[in-house]
Amino acid sequence: MLQHVKSAGRHVLARLHDRAPRVLARLRGRVLILGYHRVLPESELRRQFVQPGMYVRPRVLEAHLRFLRRHFRIISFDEFLSLRDSRAWDPDARYCLITFDDGWRDNYVHAYPLLQRYGAPATIFVSTALIGSEEWMWPDKLGWLLARSGATPARIDSIIESCKRMSDRAIADLLLEMSGRLGAEFPKQRVFLQWREIEEMSRGGIAFGAHGATHRLLPGLSSPDLRAEVAGSAEALRRRAVNQAPVFCYPNGDYDDAVVGLVRASGYRAAVSTMAGAEAWDTPDPFRLKRVGVHDDVSANLSLFAFHLSRVARL
Repeated sequence: MLQHVKSAGRHVLARLHDRAPRVLARLRGRVLILGYHRVLPESELRRQFVQPGMYVRPRVLEAHLRFLRRHFRIISFDEFLSLRDSRAWDPDARYCLITFDDGWRDNYVHAYPLLQRYGAPATIFVSTALIGSEEWMWPDKLGWLLARSGATPARIDSIIESCKRMSDRAIADLLLEMSGRLGAEFPKQRVFLQWREIEEMSRGGIAFGAHGATHRLLPGLSSPDLRAEVAGSAEALRRRAVNQAPVFCYPNGDYDDAVVGLVRASGYRAAVSTMAGAEAWDTPDPFRLKRVGVHDDVSANLSLFAFHLSRVARL
């Protein structure tokens, strides 16, 4: 009930805000790094449970791209780093970077054609060990099992969120117990990119950054495991014909000083978090860059999208 009230309030505020003549004025001279995940049409959303915070529909992404081209200068991460180093940005311009997390196959199927159509550079952060595999991330496995047990979408989303601080072992045990009780086997279905798709998109102007090897949460890992996730994922990209961005993306946005130190020492030039906000060009630490999470329920129309962007500009 509370979520419905919040959503209704957000829509009302967005309609009022969209009429304001200086709707995006406070973003001049600043940088928005947008963080998307999946791009899924209605037909696919009806066939599977996907957390509300994990997707936009293709028509929503297309509307965003039209809006961003009209109001922002869309740049790549290489351009961002170059402008930052040379201090050559325009203080009157609004800058935007587009990123996608995890490396979902639907980024190739549904997002890539739109990015090409609108000439929009983007960076996709991939978990390299998942590329070309039929593996699913544990939230998708849990969502699939809970949907078959009759849980409502709201209940599924709540359970997944509550499990995010469980250990890898505890989650594996939970999935094993549930699949045994339901007599269910996970479908053999590829949901992540293949290398040939990554190489094709690389030739089409899309850059790829590292998101760890297996998407494990990094704080608390042993030194060898942390090195495999951070340095190993960059090395996996270097071995392929990939347009590689020298940027790391912390899985789930989780990091500590040890993680940041290793990312810096591994040759990356920047790293993105999930901390909300707009970036200034003189940010003191490019290894803790803020982003703006974008998904359907906060951006399904342009009034909501503009409201969402201008709200985070205050952070």
